[in-house]
Amino acid sequence: MNKEWIPSSEQLPELRQNILATIDEHGHPTVVACWYVGDNRIKMDSSPNAKTYDFSIVKAWIPFPKPYMELEPK
Repeated sequence: MNKEWIPSSEQLPELRQNILATIDEHGHPTVVACWYVGDNRIKMDSSPNAKTYDFSIVKAWIPFPKPYMELEPK
Protein backbone atom coordinates (compact mmCIF):
# COMPACT_ATOMS: atom_id res chain seq x y z
CA MET A 1 0.00 0.00 0.00
CA ASN A 2 1.22 3.48 -0.85
CA LYS A 3 1.80 5.42 2.37
CA GLU A 4 2.52 8.76 0.73
CA TRP A 5 -0.03 11.50 0.16
CA ILE A 6 -1.16 11.63 -3.46
CA PRO A 7 -1.78 15.13 -4.88
CA SER A 8 -5.33 15.29 -6.18
CA SER A 9 -4.06 16.84 -9.40
CA GLU A 10 -2.07 13.66 -10.14
CA GLN A 11 -4.56 10.85 -9.52
CA LEU A 12 -8.15 10.11 -8.54
CA PRO A 13 -9.05 7.41 -6.01
CA GLU A 14 -10.77 4.25 -7.18
CA LEU A 15 -14.57 4.24 -7.24
CA ARG A 16 -15.98 3.82 -3.70
CA GLN A 17 -12.48 3.86 -2.21
CA ASN A 18 -12.26 5.00 1.43
CA ILE A 19 -9.68 7.75 1.74
CA LEU A 20 -8.25 10.31 4.09
CA ALA A 21 -8.29 13.67 2.33
CA THR A 22 -6.56 16.95 3.09
CA ILE A 23 -8.95 19.81 2.41
CA ASP A 24 -8.68 23.54 3.01
CA GLU A 25 -11.24 24.48 5.64
CA HIS A 26 -11.43 28.22 6.25
CA GLY A 27 -7.74 28.66 5.42
CA HIS A 28 -6.53 25.73 7.53
CA PRO A 29 -5.52 22.33 6.16
CA THR A 30 -7.77 19.65 7.67
CA VAL A 31 -7.78 15.86 7.27
CA VAL A 32 -11.20 14.26 6.76
CA ALA A 33 -12.34 10.69 6.28
CA CYS A 34 -14.43 10.25 3.15
CA TRP A 35 -14.88 8.11 0.09
CA TYR A 36 -14.78 8.73 -3.62
CA VAL A 37 -18.21 8.20 -5.18
CA GLY A 38 -17.28 8.87 -8.82
CA ASP A 39 -18.06 11.78 -11.12
CA ASN A 40 -15.32 13.78 -9.38
CA ARG A 41 -17.30 13.76 -6.09
CA ILE A 42 -16.58 12.72 -2.50
CA LYS A 43 -18.95 11.92 0.35
CA MET A 44 -18.23 12.47 4.05
CA ASP A 45 -21.39 10.92 5.50
CA SER A 46 -22.87 7.48 4.92
CA SER A 47 -26.54 8.48 5.02
CA PRO A 48 -28.34 7.87 1.70
CA ASN A 49 -29.11 11.55 1.10
CA ALA A 50 -25.77 12.90 2.32
CA LYS A 51 -24.32 15.84 0.47
CA THR A 52 -21.48 15.17 -1.95
CA TYR A 53 -18.58 17.54 -2.49
CA ASP A 54 -16.55 18.31 -5.57
CA PHE A 55 -13.18 16.55 -5.53
CA SER A 56 -11.55 19.92 -6.28
CA ILE A 57 -11.66 20.72 -2.53
CA VAL A 58 -9.20 17.85 -1.96
CA LYS A 59 -5.57 18.95 -2.02
CA ALA A 60 -4.13 15.46 -1.49
CA TRP A 61 -5.38 12.05 -0.40
CA ILE A 62 -4.18 8.70 0.90
CA PRO A 63 -5.97 5.32 0.99
CA PHE A 64 -7.45 4.31 4.33
CA PRO A 65 -5.14 2.01 6.23
CA LYS A 66 -6.32 -1.52 6.90
CA PRO A 67 -7.73 -2.02 10.41
CA TYR A 68 -5.36 -3.16 13.12
CA MET A 69 -5.63 -6.88 13.78
CA GLU A 70 -3.98 -8.48 16.78
CA LEU A 71 -2.03 -11.60 16.00
CA GLU A 72 -3.31 -14.65 17.77
CA PRO A 73 -0.77 -16.19 20.15
CA LYS A 74 0.83 -19.36 18.84
